[in-house]
Amino acid sequence: MTSTATPDQLAQAASLREAARQSRIRSLESFERCDTDGCVSQWAADSMAQLYCAQAEILENGGEATFPALFDLDGNMITNAREVHTRYGWAWIITDTDGTTLWFNPSKARDDTRRIATDRRKGYYVGRISAPAWATHRSNGGMWVHVHVYRTTEGMDGVTVVDNGIN
Repeated sequence: MTSTATPDQLAQAASLREAARQSRIRSLESFERCDTDGCVSQWAADSMAQLYCAQAEILENGGEATFPALFDLDGNMITNAREVHTRYGWAWIITDTDGTTLWFNPSKARDDTRRIATDRRKGYYVGRISAPAWATHRSNGGMWVHVHVYRTTEGMDGVTVVDNGIN
């Protein structure tokens, strides 16, 4: 992806990368003087460093990130589809305007050719888009926290198709 970052975005990214570097230094210093309670400080500093790096990467890419998207066999993005986690793994839910809900479980085949062919038989293709994004921490409600990159727009607003299965 060609960077479309503005000088201001690049300056913000550099500032975030410096904040990440400082977080890593705090983590290392905590480890070096650590007793049994240092692990939480190190975890927090490392977690912040990961967040700063993700935000810097988005800014360096002009405020965008890539995301999976669902396409029909003609290469058109299905804008009313979203990826959800089910008890059986990740799947796509497609909600029609009349309220009808369809489900699509993409192939889990390791071989690209087989996976794409199986999805095509089901009538879909999982491709990639580039869209405006940001990163934040997300939690499962407990101590487990991870960096989450999310779209800041819906539908086709600001979307560039990277791979739609046709071209």
